[in-house]
Amino acid sequence: MAARFDAPRTHRISVETGGCVGAFNNVQSLWTVSNRKLSPREVGSDQPYARLRFGQWIRMSSRDWFVGVGSGFRDDYDGNHDAGQLWIDLHTPYRSQTDYYPSANDLHIATSWYGVGRRFGFHARGVEADCQVFARSVKANDFLARSLDGLVQGDKFQGNVRIISATDRGRIYGNGWAVDARTVVRVGERWEGLIAVEGLLGEMKWRGLSYQDAFILSPRVFTDPQGFYHDTGGISGVARKKNLRVDVGRSCRVDLVCKGRRVDLLGGVLWDQGYDAVPSVGAALNRASDASRYPTWRSITPFVRIHPTQMRCELGAVGRGWLLSFSGDDWLFADPRNAAINLSLAATR
Repeated sequence: MAARFDAPRTHRISVETGGCVGAFNNVQSLWTVSNRKLSPREVGSDQPYARLRFGQWIRMSSRDWFVGVGSGFRDDYDGNHDAGQLWIDLHTPYRSQTDYYPSANDLHIATSWYGVGRRFGFHARGVEADCQVFARSVKANDFLARSLDGLVQGDKFQGNVRIISATDRGRIYGNGWAVDARTVVRVGERWEGLIAVEGLLGEMKWRGLSYQDAFILSPRVFTDPQGFYHDTGGISGVARKKNLRVDVGRSCRVDLVCKGRRVDLLGGVLWDQGYDAVPSVGAALNRASDASRYPTWRSITPFVRIHPTQMRCELGAVGRGWLLSFSGDDWLFADPRNAAINLSLAATR
């Protein structure tokens, strides 16, 4: 949120709901992913990646207790330079290299969860803190992890492929738990900070996943010096069941607000485990310090954030019981590689 991280504490029942979707990559424009008529171009990174995120949730709270349910999925792709270049060239009518040595990984996981949490308050000499701890039971509805490394020459491939799947002759569900924590600290009348960690503790378990580790050699025919035809190629490897146990991936957010008379200054950083941190700076227009005394339109607080490492700009607004923001680089018109939408609503009774 912009000028305020949390609503005032209330003893009434409140219901909040929201959702977010985001797509991020460093390979090519989001608008040209499925365009197969583009000219050849060079991948601009030695570590190309692509990520897709979706989440939705609803929470009901009364006094210091709250319960919530939600669901979502994530798709992660990463690899070396040749993997990214091959992906681009397969989406064009040309090849920029004769040989490719791709090494790539992808992960798809979809989950649903429910949980209960509690809020704790703290006050001491000009410092006010609001802490929340949320314990969740998590169910994995879908899971697929794949990795590939080898050699591609023309339309031939040879190399290793490893696949772990939860959909072999019926769906296999994973189960686990997670603990999230969130703290809002207010110092005096000007400073406000937020520290939130999703997946502070937790793990997921699967039993009986399908595991395949194979070496693949594309079929081909050749003639030996004596004039005899030979064919080579095929798949060799192992397939078995596999139990899997992993820690829940952590996601951290730190925000800081310096409140001014007309403009609030914003700063922060987002970090997902396994990826580089994404810092941000911004500002929010402080239109009304006490929104309840003004008409609805006067209570709207517009804000802007810049994420310099992704060259992404976020525009949004916070109103009475809602938040909406859009973000993207090239502001979604020319050649965007990152885009996200966030929406949340709240009602109190």
